[in-house]
Amino acid sequence: MKDLHSLRVGYVPYSESLAAPGDRRRFVPYARSRDLKFEIANPTQKYDVVVVAENADLSVWSEYDKGGAKVVFDFIDSYLAIPRTDMKGRLRGLAKYVTGQSRHLRLDH
Repeated sequence: MKDLHSLRVGYVPYSESLAAPGDRRRFVPYARSRDLKFEIANPTQKYDVVVVAENADLSVWSEYDKGGAKVVFDFIDSYLAIPRTDMKGRLRGLAKYVTGQSRHLRLDH
């Protein structure tokens, strides 16, 4: 097992500047308080761990498979509480694709 500080950690932020409220309140302050080095993640790069914020393009990061990387999806509970059969959940994937928020169409968002 690698030491936590030797891991290459990628973070998919709410905003590139890390100034969005989700960046200021969630992973970024945690990583800084633990002196955990991270970089803005790029899906073409290899990481040991990738932390993905809820507004990220899940159609890209759900398929991320680079050498056994661990992907952590940092979502609010309400995202996970929606049943798979709920229309809101089904339409969310289509809406994100149509508006360009997702690169690939995923009906099961």
